Amino acid sequence: MNLKPSFLHRLRSLLGLDQGEDSESILHTLSRAIEAKDPHTLGHADRVSQYAVELGRSLGVNNADLHTLHKGGLLHDIGKIAIPDAILLKPGKFTDDEFTTMKQHPVLGCEICQKLRSVQDALPIIRHHHERLDGSGYPDGLKGNSISPLVRIVTIVDIYDALRSRRTYKEAFSIDISFKIMWEEAAKGWWDKDVLARWEKLIRSKNA
Repeated sequence: MNLKPSFLHRLRSLLGLDQGEDSESILHTLSRAIEAKDPHTLGHADRVSQYAVELGRSLGVNNADLHTLHKGGLLHDIGKIAIPDAILLKPGKFTDDEFTTMKQHPVLGCEICQKLRSVQDALPIIRHHHERLDGSGYPDGLKGNSISPLVRIVTIVDIYDALRSRRTYKEAFSIDISFKIMWEEAAKGWWDKDVLARWEKLIRSKNA
């Protein structure tokens, strides 16, 4: 699925963006666009960005990459703005066709952001935050070392925040249940166990 040029033009016009403009305000304006469409995600992008930087710092990530984590966390779901409301806001389980459409949001996010110079380093995070280490993720089916450390960090905190948050189709899970689910998935070969262990340690230390 490709975004039509007219859609990209309307989106950039709506957000008041110039293709050559680089500023922090662009990042926040873009991240708010999806929240305006789906109120249930209010605060999600900010939390993922904050968590990713916190986890990255704990893992010894350098300052440049911490800034990339900040941007990637804010924009990882921006492609959802191009997903039809009937799918994005659906309270029940997706049909196979609906899920196929939903899985395009990382690609759509890259298309939206690809001409913004300030976020070029975050494009891999936007595109690959739903990849899994065993190759069963999307949109590219990346496997193992093909998934960068920064992507792995954002993936972990994105899943954690989604589990801990209420959605149209689920209640918010407790910390214990959230990590139980994540470790079960890590045992399947989906997530980086070292990154997950470090994130759990950080969360547990805050809630001790």
